[in-house]
Amino acid sequence: MAETETIAETYRVEIANLSEDGRDDVLEAIEANPAMTAEDAEVLLDRTEAADAARENFDDLQKEQDQLMKDGEWETARDRAQEAEYEMREVEDLGGDADTEILEAETDVAEIDEAMDEQEMGEQAAADAADYADRGMEGAAEVYGQTASEHAGNAVDNAASAAPNEYNADHDVDGDGVTD
Repeated sequence: MAETETIAETYRVEIANLSEDGRDDVLEAIEANPAMTAEDAEVLLDRTEAADAARENFDDLQKEQDQLMKDGEWETARDRAQEAEYEMREVEDLGGDADTEILEAETDVAEIDEAMDEQEMGEQAAADAADYADRGMEGAAEVYGQTASEHAGNAVDNAASAAPNEYNADHDVDGDGVTD
């Protein structure tokens, strides 16, 4: 009598095409659920493939965000940070652990917003300093000039804080919805 293939053997090509973490998660889920049906395995594989794609997009968006921050393109970098957050929310919706990455992306958005606000306040203070200097109000011009400098420094500090950080890529797509 011919031996029946296991789910892992049946889907070995699909499993091999996953990320390392994705492969580990799928094999763990299959091992934990020996009665898994082919339909359940396909659902698990589809969710894991989608999570892999979202994580790859997250990584690409963070690299782009980092370069945009270096180039001074803060508004576009903010958009990339927000897109990265959405990618990780997709991983979370698929059952994966993405809390660290979501928090990182949310923090990046807030830091970029703060950098842009500080830059705007610095530009306004510099304009005010120039206006006071034109009127011969040297003391006021000096105070506003110093304020402009402080805002510019704060903007740079916040922008530097918004650079993507290392994160723990805990892939973990769980087996919810898979029959025990």
